[in-house]
Amino acid sequence: MKAVSKINLFLEVLGKRADGYHEIRTLFYPLDNPCDHVEVELCGKAGISIVSDSSLVPTGEANICWRAAAKFAEEAGVEPCWTIKLKKGIPVAAGLGGGSSDAAAVLAILDAMHPERCEIRRIAERLGADVAFFLDPVPSVGEGVGEKLRPLGVFPQIPILVVNPLFPVSSSWAYKNWQGAENASKMDEMVDALASGDIAKIAGNLRNDLAPALWEKFPLLSMLRKSMLANGALNAAVSGSGPTIFGIFPERKNLADAASALQEEYGVALKVFV
Repeated sequence: MKAVSKINLFLEVLGKRADGYHEIRTLFYPLDNPCDHVEVELCGKAGISIVSDSSLVPTGEANICWRAAAKFAEEAGVEPCWTIKLKKGIPVAAGLGGGSSDAAAVLAILDAMHPERCEIRRIAERLGADVAFFLDPVPSVGEGVGEKLRPLGVFPQIPILVVNPLFPVSSSWAYKNWQGAENASKMDEMVDALASGDIAKIAGNLRNDLAPALWEKFPLLSMLRKSMLANGALNAAVSGSGPTIFGIFPERKNLADAASALQEEYGVALKVFV
């Protein structure tokens, strides 16, 4: 099963909750590229195992896919005898939701294998902030910790270039170092821009309150943003807890030249996705 990625066109941090999580208001936008591929196979003995082509992916209980499968087995009343195979295309700890997307794919596959045994959305909401989004990845407003979803019913095709600097940033670090609002953009303005399909207005209303700490800690990210703008982006921002940067361009035809220019400028220090 294909597991897509996401960017956050809007991310407002409202404050820290009593349970240690942060209350947010965000707008998820799904991307076909980059993506992962997830398989779940029956194995000959009881248990759950993880096999991945990336050494950065944990293979035991620390893996969110393992936890998704274990919770499904518990809720559905079935004995787990599964090998979960992950082919990673989404960079790890990149702010693109790769782990959450993989977990959602595992739940969807297990639900097809054992239909009507349990409510996978309820499991998804307990697993992580954006796992539920990936069960039905369409542009959506997320509130709470991101699990309270409101699909927008619109899906404008936005010319987006995504660049990842090949180092991870933990979401816990990003939230711990949250410094406050980056700008004054409002969610309703972004929702209106998406509804109208106005690319310039979408670009003008990007917001990520986690970004200031990332700009400060990792100067390369500011350099990448400046390079995006120099190569024609209307605006560029950090996705989620970073360090991935995405740029919004006027037209899709602008993306190939910008991608080539950025790859030439930064070489092997950068992975570029159109």
